[in-house]
Amino acid sequence: MADWQLASAPINLLVPVRKHRSARVQALTEFLETALKG
Repeated sequence: MADWQLASAPINLLVPVRKHRSARVQALTEFLETALKG
């Protein structure tokens, strides 16, 4: 499935303000930013 692609679409992620984010939420946010770029 390496050549399979999903059509692009906007994604919104609602998370607490940076001050109150747990480590898990921060890790997920960073992962999604990296994985979904390009």
